[in-house]
Amino acid sequence: WFPDADSWRLRMVRGNISKALTRRPDRTVRPAQCPAWAPLGRALQDFWANGSTSELPPLLYWSNLRSEPEELPPALFFRRPAEMPPVERYALDLCRQQGGRILDVGAGAGSHVLALQSQGLHVDAIDICPGAVEVMRSRGIAARQGSFWKLGPERYDTLLMLMNTAGASGDVRSFQKLLQKLKEHLTPQGQILLDVSPPDWMALRRARRTRRTRIPEEQVQEGQWAMLNCWLSYGQMEGESFFMLYPEPQVAVQLAKLAGYEATVAYRDPQSQHALLKMRPELKTQAL
Repeated sequence: WFPDADSWRLRMVRGNISKALTRRPDRTVRPAQCPAWAPLGRALQDFWANGSTSELPPLLYWSNLRSEPEELPPALFFRRPAEMPPVERYALDLCRQQGGRILDVGAGAGSHVLALQSQGLHVDAIDICPGAVEVMRSRGIAARQGSFWKLGPERYDTLLMLMNTAGASGDVRSFQKLLQKLKEHLTPQGQILLDVSPPDWMALRRARRTRRTRIPEEQVQEGQWAMLNCWLSYGQMEGESFFMLYPEPQVAVQLAKLAGYEATVAYRDPQSQHALLKMRPELKTQAL
């Protein structure tokens, strides 16, 4: 799981957070203190236990795109359907139309699972973050910990990957390889619903022009995709860095087709340009 900064309207951290928290960690001097997703898990656990963030440190998202971090409010992971953006609500509608068994991949705190279960659908949940899995289980969800690379032997009618989960594959080649791998977990008429976030091209061009440590050329394909080096922090916890892929929706569609899918942009937010992709494995026709 991982959210997109523009789509979820993440707030730039300003003077309300102490300088000690907002000072950018020097990755060349001090090593990561914990696994990449541990800060997220702890933040979700604390929010679930406290019901608010008033007494909690901020969950921060850092990247080589901006010199300041962005705040990820834990409440975003506990939204009711009415509070979700149109891309997510549309994805839930497509799940209901498809029916059958659903696997929420990168389920976070389980809000999408609960929304679908309330409509009588069979939904399983998996997340790589142990803290997120613990929160889901506390909410009554039979969640399991695991990577999207190893989903197990089951097959599903829908694989749901929202909030830029597929972007955590890290790069274009891995994104395509992931899609190929996910075919193993679909029923013959199954579908994948995943969202993608296009790069903030203005910020990228500015960063490549003005930042002291510039984004390497190999991490950006102008007009198509960008890879950002990212990490999370929460209080004194700092996670290992990871790459996030931000492709233009049509680029993601082409990658899906190369991976053997029939793919379309099912919905695109006119403001953020955040897009939902719908894909099904191509039906192979036998030669006469």
